[in-house]
Amino acid sequence: MLGVEAHIIAQSEAGPRGAAGPRDAIDAYPNLILLCPEDHKRVDDQPDVYPADRLREIKSAHERWAEDRLDGVPGFQPIKVVRGDDEDSIPFTPLLSGTQVWNTVAGAGFFNLIPIDDIHATDRVDAGDEFLDAIKDWGEIANEIDSLTQRRGALRSMTELLEGLWALDVFAWGRRLTRTITGGVLPPSPAFVAEVMLLTKEDFLARYGSDGEEKEYEPAPEHSEDGQQSTAVSLDD
Repeated sequence: MLGVEAHIIAQSEAGPRGAAGPRDAIDAYPNLILLCPEDHKRVDDQPDVYPADRLREIKSAHERWAEDRLDGVPGFQPIKVVRGDDEDSIPFTPLLSGTQVWNTVAGAGFFNLIPIDDIHATDRVDAGDEFLDAIKDWGEIANEIDSLTQRRGALRSMTELLEGLWALDVFAWGRRLTRTITGGVLPPSPAFVAEVMLLTKEDFLARYGSDGEEKEYEPAPEHSEDGQQSTAVSLDD
């Protein structure tokens, strides 16, 4: 079964349970829960049925169940997601087509997504959030798409979303990383991470200037050594 990282309180304040609590640690482990794609959609489509407190209870109960099941298993080690040694050298590149977006997100097990700041106009923020939600959904079900027609439809949909962003002077950059899952009772295995960030034209110029050289940036939170992770993307990560 494929597990995908989901937020209990949404990244966007307008998203599912987005106003259900403080937002200062939105990408920290206590606000994350691992769900299958079907359950992810179910809980986000029914935030009244699955409020934040209920999701926290479900998460805690499952953690206790897992601890009980794994207690005493010979050779079991805590599961960690280990960064690649070359991650700092892998640049973000502009995403200029649905194909480029697909190649970034398809089959990823983890998604690090960063939207534009909500100080911007609502139409820009909403378009950015719609784009990030859509590409994550496509990435999660990519392995289930075996029809060329369906894949082509996905590429066109993502291109249309990109064009909608461009009309609002919002642009996307992305990169795909390979990390390693260690621990448990199985051999180490690769874990693909899709990192996508959005910037408005004015934010890009303020950060990089017209020459494209980065001016100053405060790094975003990253994966901790114990495998707890955020979905924030660091430009110099």
